[in-house]
Amino acid sequence: INYMEEIPEILQLARQVKENTERLLEKHYKDNIDTIRKAVAWKKSAETDVIARGALYKLFSEQGTDDDTPEDRARLISESIMLWAETTGYVYSPKTKQKHLPLVLFKFQKRMIKELVLAIETGYDAMIEKSREMGVSWLVLYVFFWYWLFKSGSNFSVGSYKEKLVTDGTIDSMFGKLDYIIQNQPKWLMPKGFKKKIHFTKSRLVNPQIDSYITGDTMNADFGRGARKTAMFFDELAKWDYSRAAWQSSSETTDCRIGNSTPDGYNFYKQLIDSGIHTIRLHWRENPLKDELWYKYKKMKETPESIAQEIDISYESSR
Repeated sequence: INYMEEIPEILQLARQVKENTERLLEKHYKDNIDTIRKAVAWKKSAETDVIARGALYKLFSEQGTDDDTPEDRARLISESIMLWAETTGYVYSPKTKQKHLPLVLFKFQKRMIKELVLAIETGYDAMIEKSREMGVSWLVLYVFFWYWLFKSGSNFSVGSYKEKLVTDGTIDSMFGKLDYIIQNQPKWLMPKGFKKKIHFTKSRLVNPQIDSYITGDTMNADFGRGARKTAMFFDELAKWDYSRAAWQSSSETTDCRIGNSTPDGYNFYKQLIDSGIHTIRLHWRENPLKDELWYKYKKMKETPESIAQEIDISYESSR
């Protein structure tokens, strides 16, 4: 009975949150209108002018030289990734009126891209601890896809605790997101000789032009064993049954392991963070589309344990 009495207030707040999210999204695009106009102009120029296309390709693919320090290379690559992503990229957003949104990066997302690239180029492990719905999987895949598209010999692996989150082909899966990224790339930017039916399987993406790869696997104790990898992505690592074994088995495979998760009690994922490993923290308050109204609605709708675990990045309260 008490719950039934609260339903009208919940519904009213839900409508307010939905309208507020649309308003905040519109504000985000208005604040970054120059970025959008530039992307539109560049894409139009590249469609009709071969010289403009070549110039744009050069900007997208800038990766420095072997004489540069890893830090200098990471800076150049990060700038190229962000330029390419904001020019050609889209994300699928099921909770907004417009489902296919042009990718205009938030400040915290730009920071994350820079830190990921530095970890890849320098060769060290990194943890990402985050609130729910911060777009981490999208960003990691955009970074990996840039390497796949432009940097010869790149070899990445992605995995999660459920098979459907890796390879079921829907937009919720990582290979479904990769498919979505490919669909939105201009044809002139894709590798020469690339044929989707041949080079994009359920768990393997091949660039035949520069011999680069992205492969997918699900949670298992031997995750990561095998050929050398440029970097590996452990999605929702806190939920892996074999997190310790999988993490340790990949230590000889790559210099850059990237673990990502919301808290799920004190487990191996939290132990890694406490060990002093480089950690990228992404709290919901950094997201311009979330505010106190959204937080109030979530607290009314969900349990305190869920709020602690999924939103407030609290390990103690999520045990």
